[in-house]
Amino acid sequence: MGLASIGSRSKFIIDQIIWMVVAGAIPIIIYRVIYGNWFLGKPVDPHLNDIKHITEPVMLVIPFIVLSIFCVFFIKEKRKLFSREIPNVILLLAGISFLVSVFPFSVSVEFGTSQANLNKTIGWSKDSNSSFDLSEEITMLLPVLMVLLYLLVIILMLYVAFKWGRAKSK
Repeated sequence: MGLASIGSRSKFIIDQIIWMVVAGAIPIIIYRVIYGNWFLGKPVDPHLNDIKHITEPVMLVIPFIVLSIFCVFFIKEKRKLFSREIPNVILLLAGISFLVSVFPFSVSVEFGTSQANLNKTIGWSKDSNSSFDLSEEITMLLPVLMVLLYLLVIILMLYVAFKWGRAKSK
């Protein structure tokens, strides 16, 4: 193994780190545009129905950073047919990290929407005479959307593992 191959390998690793930083910066910039401050500030309330759901901004941003890394690496590596080891490891770790980082939020969303449904059923909502509210209906779909996102990430991870294994066997 010569110096040229060591240099090209370290350049490849640096390229992957740059890709991760760029992919991670996208959700941070989007968060800055939406909320107008950096995510290290005061807690954020995403307004889930009647329930006051206050969370630390970092807990909202981290899953999006990891999902962004996952999506960027998936699109980037699809052209290479998932044949490179380091990007595939980053891709799979990002997928697992996304599933782990979103789990606490998904549990709280599920609890919040089920609690809001219960309150609505027994008439405890703050405004039971209000007309149709689209945001409330969308909020009720959040648990379903989260499960679909979970399944999509898991299916894509299995696809990457399959294609990577196939590329190694050739």
